[in-house]
Amino acid sequence: MTAAIDITAGQRKMLLALLHQFIPGVAVWAYGSRVKWTARSNSDLDLVSFTTPAQGHLVSELKEAFAESDLPFLVDFHVWDEVPERFHEIIRKEYVVLQEAEEKQLVEDAVGEWRSASIQEVSEKVAMGPFGSSIKVETFVPQGVPVISGQHLRGTRLADLDYNFISLEHAGQLANANVKRGDVVFTHAGNIGQVAYIPESSKYERYVISQRQFYLRPNTKKVLPEFIAYYFTSADGQHKLLANASSSGVPSIAQPVSYLRTIDIPVPPLSEQRAIAHILGTLDDKIELNRRMNESLEAMARALFQSWFVDFDPVRAKLDGRKPAGLDATSAALFPDHFQDSLLGHIPQGWEVCPLADKIELLSGGTPKTGEPDYWDGDIPWFSVKDAPTETDVWVIHTEKSVTELGISNSAAQIFPEKTTIITARGTVGKLALTGTPMAMNQSCYGVRGITGYGDYFTYYSLRAATAQLQQRTHGTVFDTITRQTFETLDCVFPPPKLTVAFDHAVEPLLEQIRANLHQSRTLSTLRDALLPRLMSGKLSLHNGQLPEEALV
Repeated sequence: MTAAIDITAGQRKMLLALLHQFIPGVAVWAYGSRVKWTARSNSDLDLVSFTTPAQGHLVSELKEAFAESDLPFLVDFHVWDEVPERFHEIIRKEYVVLQEAEEKQLVEDAVGEWRSASIQEVSEKVAMGPFGSSIKVETFVPQGVPVISGQHLRGTRLADLDYNFISLEHAGQLANANVKRGDVVFTHAGNIGQVAYIPESSKYERYVISQRQFYLRPNTKKVLPEFIAYYFTSADGQHKLLANASSSGVPSIAQPVSYLRTIDIPVPPLSEQRAIAHILGTLDDKIELNRRMNESLEAMARALFQSWFVDFDPVRAKLDGRKPAGLDATSAALFPDHFQDSLLGHIPQGWEVCPLADKIELLSGGTPKTGEPDYWDGDIPWFSVKDAPTETDVWVIHTEKSVTELGISNSAAQIFPEKTTIITARGTVGKLALTGTPMAMNQSCYGVRGITGYGDYFTYYSLRAATAQLQQRTHGTVFDTITRQTFETLDCVFPPPKLTVAFDHAVEPLLEQIRANLHQSRTLSTLRDALLPRLMSGKLSLHNGQLPEEALV
């Protein structure tokens, strides 16, 4: 029964799109007044689905999507097995099928068996990116079709960051390299092992992959793109993906398209795939939310530093007879109401221009002997440039390597207190980190502490503001390097110490929340990485689409 019901064609299209997005292949019936054509304009639309208990979380998400949609009526959504038996016969008397059931899926869900299948069996297409010379810098345009690069494949979902674009005509000429929502993109040269799927919520409908990438288009009646992406980020998936790789020269996967087609992957029933992807995706969603929150929090702290110590906004306000925006009377009183001349131009009265080195203490690092096992794998984090956080994360709370007390006492390394600024000084110059816990560092970095009276956060942002000029002053035959003398050659504007303490007090809640978010995200990442191999192997059974309690211990 697929007859019309009392809604418009546009409303029906919207309904079907939401059903396909959340519970594709599941039978959904409409019944009640809008099927009988006795509805009023504000009558609900009654729907019943034949979802399984494992799909309960999808039903909840679908109900939320209905509530947030532009439909001018409420959708009263039920699950067949939860409807009292006495109503089944009433519904059967007059209903309309909104979405057909896929027989194959229903059989698989009923059986609940996992099987193994090759990528060739479960994909509609596997294809390479364009030839190397097909996309060049000179072909980029301000708007058009976005080009996916490695920076967009940093997680299991495509990261919609800044893109380069090519024209629609150019993208049309590279038709085989065009990808869309639901495709899974891999890197075959350079940073091999990257894999991400393009979600339904992606910023663009159409993309072009770069020459170092290839992709597969899954048959979604057999396997979900998010499940494939998570599988290939697991240890087992990475092992299979990189088994045909060469590390000589530029790391690369040999014959990536033909090789990927031969790889066997586990294929659970679709309902279990959705449940697995939902569990892992929920953890990733929270991690991504923390990342975005940290971006906002750090931007607020940076903006305050710019306002107070670069643009001198409170001073300008007082000079104009205005009350400084956002400041209480005590903080406002710390700012002068006039400027004075200096070597760097007009600066607030009572402030000074002096070498950066005059207001900081530079601390050195060291490396314990790598051949002494008793010096390594201890409880003391040991920082190197690869541990540097993103600018928006600010803090370093974990390092790849750690050392022992014995390693510290038998080397030039020393332990720095938390809230010490670290700046990389050799090779990769100018990466900054604020220590989130006591730690040591190697000799290619400097630890930086403000002199007595100058705040830790003020010192961090002062170094950050000076980074570009420090990088311009690098020297070295083989590696770019900054030395202690470099800090002595850079003149900066400094306020009285009390103002730096006031700044630290103002931004402390922001930066502490960033640190807390990083710790939470690290815990979530650890949980996700522990669950991933067990979920992908079927060793961890789901109950009604949920994890058993012992899995979270």
